Amino acid sequence: MSFIRIVKSDLKEEKNTLEMMESFDVEKPQTGPFWWDNEKKQIFLSTPLDYDKGSYPNPDGDTTNTKLHKQVWTKEFYHGRVKGDYKQIPRGRVFYNTIGKYFKIKVGTWFNELSQQDQNTLIDQVKFDFNLQNEEIKVVQEDHWNIGNGFEL
Repeated sequence: MSFIRIVKSDLKEEKNTLEMMESFDVEKPQTGPFWWDNEKKQIFLSTPLDYDKGSYPNPDGDTTNTKLHKQVWTKEFYHGRVKGDYKQIPRGRVFYNTIGKYFKIKVGTWFNELSQQDQNTLIDQVKFDFNLQNEEIKVVQEDHWNIGNGFEL
């Protein structure tokens, strides 16, 4: 069994920590993965990261958070907070297009099966969780985000 020694930081270190954290209090638009709970009518496990800290743009100009659905789900599964296969739950991802300067919410065909009200709820929740209230957004459907699909196309 390892022993963890707890030490008290000095005032200078604490001040530096607080100043650093204060700089995080800027609401930038964000990108990343999310899932949709159709029973609760809400997104969950959204994993936002500032849009300018994402991946390098692909040839279409899209960039996103580098956290994969699989990585987020595996951690939550380990802690017993989710069950099953991450690909069997409706999921999507927010991207930023560096060419057109707008955000994309990519989803599968499951999105079309939602009522108009549920579609609007999902979009509103994504806008809130990813700080996109004042941003141009397009909803894009791709096969990758269909239930059961993964990297194998």
